[in-house]
Amino acid sequence: PMTEGESTGTSVTFWADPKIFETTVYDFETLRSRFQQMAFLNKGLKISLTDERENDQAGDEVAGDAADEPGAKHQTVTYQYLNGIKDYVDYLVKVRKATPVEEDVISFEAEDLKLGISAELAMQWTTAYSEA
Repeated sequence: PMTEGESTGTSVTFWADPKIFETTVYDFETLRSRFQQMAFLNKGLKISLTDERENDQAGDEVAGDAADEPGAKHQTVTYQYLNGIKDYVDYLVKVRKATPVEEDVISFEAEDLKLGISAELAMQWTTAYSEA
């Protein structure tokens, strides 16, 4: 949600209607992962996800000890990557524990307004035998 003083943004609240949707139970981790990807792919976009379900509705999806505490706080994550996919490459190298050969991430972007297309590229040389 927007905070006081912010002049732009969108806030979306969603409750699935069981008359329309096959399932109304959503996995927080699946949504968290997808929103993180969206933040990487849209440089500068700030995305916050809050799970406001009660602990008994969220089940195992509430992280850590919070699931055992009555009245535990809701789970919230916020993502914003000012360098877009360059930050994604940094993230992949860290989570996959790859060892960089060169510390710098190579990146560039180009846009052709006339054709209405743009491209962004980021990569890093590591000692890994497979691509990230």
